[in-house]
Amino acid sequence: MDRHARVIRILSAAVAYLTAAIFVQAYGLLKANWLEYGAKLDLKVLPLPTAFYHRYAWIGYVLPIVAALLLLKKENEGADRPLTAEILLRIVGWLALVWTLGAILAWQLPLCYPVARID
Repeated sequence: MDRHARVIRILSAAVAYLTAAIFVQAYGLLKANWLEYGAKLDLKVLPLPTAFYHRYAWIGYVLPIVAALLLLKKENEGADRPLTAEILLRIVGWLALVWTLGAILAWQLPLCYPVARID
């Protein structure tokens, strides 16, 4: 694979992973809004995984950007390591998938058991 094709592959993968991070943040905002105003739940008593995704959704943006910058830096240095780059792209892809599916599952937790005090 020539150099330009590798750069395009790196950038398209980074855009795909950033799309997953944007989805996680938007999904979290929509669910938090629905839980707070629709279900009248206090967001201060969310289950731990849900609270993590609610407070730290920005972490999803860090990994794809760092991976793309590192791969592009290696590409500009002329390092011919296509296997290492491919492995890193796959790892970041799996992490983006786990991040997305984890967010979907975490936001279902408040609906499975009560998070508000029932008197």
